[in-house]
Amino acid sequence: MNKILDKMAYGPTVFLGTVFFLMPFAPEPHIIEKIMIIYNGEGMVAMSWFDIVLHSSAGLLALTKHLRHRELLAEGATAEGDRNAKPGEKSDKD
Repeated sequence: MNKILDKMAYGPTVFLGTVFFLMPFAPEPHIIEKIMIIYNGEGMVAMSWFDIVLHSSAGLLALTKHLRHRELLAEGATAEGDRNAKPGEKSDKD
């Protein structure tokens, strides 16, 4: 799994995953709406469960990529998809 995550670029993956997790923005995100339906004990149709899985998977991908990126930075390494990143490099101000 880490090999797949390492081949993805950090910025676009996290940005698009987060945006897709929260879509549509108005009147409220689908994921919030579906969580409220479950919390209130209302019945849900198959399409609602599909919405939860689809939107959650995008958010989970963004979170997983972010955590993997932080792990690599802590090790002083970079992912293949983040070739331009230079971990451990200090700025001139330090």
